[in-house]
Amino acid sequence: LGRLMEEVLPEELAADGAKLIAEVLSTGEVASAEYDMDMPDGPRSYDMRMAPVGPDDVVSVIRDVTDSRVAARRLEESERRFRSLFDESPLGLMVADSRGVVLAANRAMASFLGASPQDIQGRTLADITHPDDVGAIRELVGRLREGAGGSENLDTRYLRVDGAIVHARVRAVFHRDDGEGHERIFALVDDVTERRHTDGLLATRTRQQSALARFSQEALAGRDVRSLMQRACELLADTLRVECAKVLELAPDGSGLLLRAGVGWAAGLVGRAVVGVGPDSQAGYTLYSGEPVVVVDLASETRFRGPDLLIDHGIVSGMSVAIRGADRDGTSYGVLGVHTATPRDFSPDNVEFLH
Repeated sequence: LGRLMEEVLPEELAADGAKLIAEVLSTGEVASAEYDMDMPDGPRSYDMRMAPVGPDDVVSVIRDVTDSRVAARRLEESERRFRSLFDESPLGLMVADSRGVVLAANRAMASFLGASPQDIQGRTLADITHPDDVGAIRELVGRLREGAGGSENLDTRYLRVDGAIVHARVRAVFHRDDGEGHERIFALVDDVTERRHTDGLLATRTRQQSALARFSQEALAGRDVRSLMQRACELLADTLRVECAKVLELAPDGSGLLLRAGVGWAAGLVGRAVVGVGPDSQAGYTLYSGEPVVVVDLASETRFRGPDLLIDHGIVSGMSVAIRGADRDGTSYGVLGVHTATPRDFSPDNVEFLH
């Protein structure tokens, strides 16, 4: 006590203090300042409030804010880290409010939906979810709110901005800030579209291998050719999940193809219906080309015309291969084919299975 500021404070800090005293005395208003000092236990931070208490006197209230500033810096650093993890996570991340409005989405989630984070922000969870799964999402939010702090897992589908459907596995967590009353839903979204596609291909391949094994066993058991042809059609229809399958036999004079066996055709046609050869039909073109033939849309097909047999049954897509004859000097016995009444692009694996 009784010493001058410049005697006890660093020169620069003492000069700033003198200016602040002059300002407070001249204005009569409270002023504030923040400063740091090197103390025996290390650097410390202070917050000061100064007010006039007479024509030549001021009072200063000084708080040591070192701990709170360190905590604030740590919080800022933690928020930066969180934001970096949020933005750079390979998994999709979203934050939504209790109404399902998306407040934030990271780049992975945006890429998953074919959009930008800004495009997703402000939309609702219902907006980006497949219509058939919106009810399940709302039920999920309801369960989370009731549990108030628990988590839920859900397999769902989202809609990309281009209209494509993508599959996801979602883990959602609900958080309520009791202090401010805010309710938030944090969602971790894993894109499983490719995984589901791969699983589907494996399941399909397994079904096909099983069908081939059963067919081989029945052939080796000595079944007659006609019943074996019918069995082939039944296995094809079941394994490829198509409405119609057929075996067409080429007439000895090559004038037409007889529906020798099949499933899905109108009653009375098997054993009687005849399909034209050459460009008059898919089967005829198959024999002519000597290669497997895949048709995605029969109505727009330009290589050949659709025969009455297919048109009368509403056929849209199909594929066919030639059946090589064992006793006709290498000529074809006929054609094996499958057809659907809905659009379908058969894969090379499907063609190989049919072959």
